[in-house]
Amino acid sequence: MSRASREFSFGPIPLSGIASVSDVVVRTVRDAILHGRLQAGDRLQQDKLAQQLRVSRQPVREALRRLQSEGLVVQLPQRWMAVRDFSPHEILEHSRIRLILEPEAARIAAEHIQPSEIEALKSINRAMARLISAGQLSKVAALNAEFHHRIYEAARMPTLTRLIEQLWVNRAVLTPPFIPGGRGRRTIDEHAAVVRALERGSARGAAKAMRDHIARAANEYARRQGAAAAAGGRPTTRAERGPALRHPQRRPRGAGLGRRPASKRVARVGAVRHRLASRAS
Repeated sequence: MSRASREFSFGPIPLSGIASVSDVVVRTVRDAILHGRLQAGDRLQQDKLAQQLRVSRQPVREALRRLQSEGLVVQLPQRWMAVRDFSPHEILEHSRIRLILEPEAARIAAEHIQPSEIEALKSINRAMARLISAGQLSKVAALNAEFHHRIYEAARMPTLTRLIEQLWVNRAVLTPPFIPGGRGRRTIDEHAAVVRALERGSARGAAKAMRDHIARAANEYARRQGAAAAAGGRPTTRAERGPALRHPQRRPRGAGLGRRPASKRVARVGAVRHRLASRAS
């Protein structure tokens, strides 16, 4: 075949591999948020981002709108965009939903998880411990999310996993600034408790360990935010603090619906009988 008659043929282009400039900006900014390089409250200026990324302002504007729809970015009154900062009440509301879904996923995972998956969880938790000890907190958020994701994948319930991951988009924003102050080490210990229950095949134990882990982290975060606000000279309101995550206490028997508790009724009857006896004598 002569050189003139030779013809090169292209194969079909996989459309899923094509990304717009806006897609690339979204992934870049999202990754910076989820890995802690951008933290809650950090401002996102269109001009500055466009200059740093060497793109025009239009894809940056589109990217920030998409991140806003994901709940990672908020619009400030001064027309600035910023990484979303969650109030303690929002944290607790978010955690209450997690408390419904994630312990159930851990319970189911205990029935299906394989030894190789257990070893992977142990490896991730050890890596988290090393990073926390070394002060490399920017990578901890991604490993923490991966640890939880692998547990939910082990449940072999894709719909449940998708529901949980919708919550984790915002959860990842909270992790980097919360790791310091001892919470990181407690997270490692709580993760280890979950893994031990999974390794035993204890569905009830895995669900309880996961429930305790989520509740403790949420309550500690709320207390930390409240202390920070108080240190700034502004006491937190009840609405900002939100209700603590705890098991509901049982009412005394006979209480409620306008009735006196049994102990008070007995004391009242005894007093009436004493007065009647005094009059009779």
